[in-house]
Amino acid sequence: MAEVVFTGAVVSNEGSENEPVWRFEVDGVVKGTVSSVEVVAGEDWAAGCGTDFSRFSESVVVYAGRIGDRLRAMGCMPTPTAEAFAVQLAAVSEPTGTGPPAAVMVGTYGSSDVAVLDEAGRTIGRSHLGLAGGAVAHCAGTSLVAVVPTDQSESMSIVDLETMTVVEQRPLRSGFVSVTGDGVECFDGGRLVVSSAGYGPNEGSIVVAASSSEDGVPSDVRRTLDGVSRAVIHPAGTVILLPTSVDDPLRVLDADDLETRDVDVALPAGASTIDGALSLDGTRLAVLATLSGQAVQWDTGATHVIVLDVVDGIPISDGVEVVPLNEPGDDIESASGAAKWIRWADADTWFIESETASTKKGQFIGTDGVTLLAPTDIGWGWGLVPLDGGMLRVRNGGLEIVGRGGVAVDGDPAAPRDYVDRILALDGLVDAPPFDVPTMNNDALSIRPVESVDVGTQTTPSESSAPAPAEPESTLDTNSQTSEAEPDQTGASTSNGDGGGSWPWLVGAGLLVGALLIASAALFRRRRAASLLRREPTIV
Repeated sequence: MAEVVFTGAVVSNEGSENEPVWRFEVDGVVKGTVSSVEVVAGEDWAAGCGTDFSRFSESVVVYAGRIGDRLRAMGCMPTPTAEAFAVQLAAVSEPTGTGPPAAVMVGTYGSSDVAVLDEAGRTIGRSHLGLAGGAVAHCAGTSLVAVVPTDQSESMSIVDLETMTVVEQRPLRSGFVSVTGDGVECFDGGRLVVSSAGYGPNEGSIVVAASSSEDGVPSDVRRTLDGVSRAVIHPAGTVILLPTSVDDPLRVLDADDLETRDVDVALPAGASTIDGALSLDGTRLAVLATLSGQAVQWDTGATHVIVLDVVDGIPISDGVEVVPLNEPGDDIESASGAAKWIRWADADTWFIESETASTKKGQFIGTDGVTLLAPTDIGWGWGLVPLDGGMLRVRNGGLEIVGRGGVAVDGDPAAPRDYVDRILALDGLVDAPPFDVPTMNNDALSIRPVESVDVGTQTTPSESSAPAPAEPESTLDTNSQTSEAEPDQTGASTSNGDGGGSWPWLVGAGLLVGALLIASAALFRRRRAASLLRREPTIV
């Protein structure tokens, strides 16, 4: 989306702190036309939506738009080093994995790629289809996946990974980024796609949406639900609602029409719920909960795991197990962390993520309550997909696998710096038939010597794919507003001027003339959900 992308080192700031004008010695160009010395006006980085380039002593990547004869840096952009950027460009151009397909990945920012990963979390094939996915879900038993956009005004797409083409598009009025528990499931080879978005304690409600297609005729339905912390979507065609309030039962919706089933499943006395996950075979539901008798809030930490059997998509109260957590932490500020997310690593093991004021911790715990790995600092990251080697997650702009021993192994791409975060949506492939992933169809990008001053633009979608969303007439809005750095929904600062260069999301539709409205959801996902989701009459 930038007019110009180049690499270079800062020589000086010829402006002021709040209105910087950077002079760069340019050493490479990726896109556009540049000279060996470029002067780039900056954003007001002190207000949280620009980069203080003077913090970098090495060559970095600059994204800019051209206004007359001057370049202006685009606000809210990452600042990778030239070396780190070269690593990622190489990963885009050539496969890095060799194994059979095990997972799928899609970017949640801008017009991104769809990629197929092996068990090591490395890319075996990818294609630019002009899609931006807040979440991706594999349609079990097929080579199809559903790519759900961050903006509910955009269509949900069904993609065939075997041919890397979009085979269908239709509405799904959800809109989210799957970084804090939002979910999506694909049924019947894409006939039905169901999503859940929002976190009850933070927003007061969640939104569940369903999109179906019968004989080529699409339809969709959407419900807003109060008193629910999360929704767990079952492959049997139900949606299990986890209550935030004390002693409320689990409720169940039919996935096709989102109508309430006549089922109330009692939880142990004093229970309120935080997160939940289905076992890999769908026969058990593990619920992170507190038995304190207090309603769940965002900073509540789980103290127990409640395990229920599930029959035909319906949890049953008979034989409920309650497993205490050894070191859950009761508050988000505690040193040990607040347990917030749970996933099944295998039939007998859970992976639980906790949260502190500054980081995330992960632990493996057996379903018998035996701790296999004590809470270990794993840093900020998103998405949990079980693979043979451990739990695949997004981290540092790439992927990593957290192993049973707590050692994280780089997936793809293995970025050497923490400069991009929360831009990938993941899902594991379930009973997928054998298929060959097409050769990557991206034109190779590279950092070229500055003498090569015009290297064109990024690749466009193939003719066999769905058309990409229209690009704005201008990639730069000189009147765009910045916002002060605030904690995001996890409590971590989203400051954009730190030397680590973590990816801050573009704020405000004016920044890129509406094309990046979806990105603002990723910055304040939970605190601004109401502005993204068109509220329906509340159904209690």
